[in-house]
Amino acid sequence: MSNSHYNIKNYQTADFNKYTQLVYVAEKLEPTGRCVSPQAVTEKLR
Repeated sequence: MSNSHYNIKNYQTADFNKYTQLVYVAEKLEPTGRCVSPQAVTEKLR
């Protein structure tokens, strides 16, 4: 079990815009260079 990898997603589809905004704010606070467009967020969630 120590080598297991889990993805836990607790958001609802209705929360997508708020989640995208959260990712955008987090990127502004600590830039990583990742794309924060809604399309990029959608691809990451798949």
